[in-house]
Amino acid sequence: MKPNLTKLVPSLIAGAVVALVCIVKLVHQSNPKFDHAEQLEWITYDWRVKQSFRFPQPVATNLGAVFIDDDSVVEINRKHGFIFPWPRQLYARMVNELKAQGARAVGLDIFFSERHPERAVNIEGRGLVFSDDYFAEEMRKAGNV
Repeated sequence: MKPNLTKLVPSLIAGAVVALVCIVKLVHQSNPKFDHAEQLEWITYDWRVKQSFRFPQPVATNLGAVFIDDDSVVEINRKHGFIFPWPRQLYARMVNELKAQGARAVGLDIFFSERHPERAVNIEGRGLVFSDDYFAEEMRKAGNV
């Protein structure tokens, strides 16, 4: 029984393209002056971006982001006398403020790998509370972190 070649054509084309890209990458690694793949990338970039605008996707208008970059770290450290990693009370206050501003969900992309039990924050009406505990309590109260 003969295999139906028309069913194999897409797989053969995909395999040939992958093999060609691998060969070009290997040649580029062995000879850095051979940069045809990068030139093709640069040449087609504008065209690919223009093509992406032909197929607009729905965009959420109610998203926000808080970025902590190098300048933020320097500024917070200078103004408030902290060093990085910051005590959890700063994140707790941010969660509290975002909830007060109406945020329906809060996501944190930060590793909290060390505990700071020695750092405490003075909460009005409660006295001193450990920074980690305060952060955990604020996340629990917000209910959306």
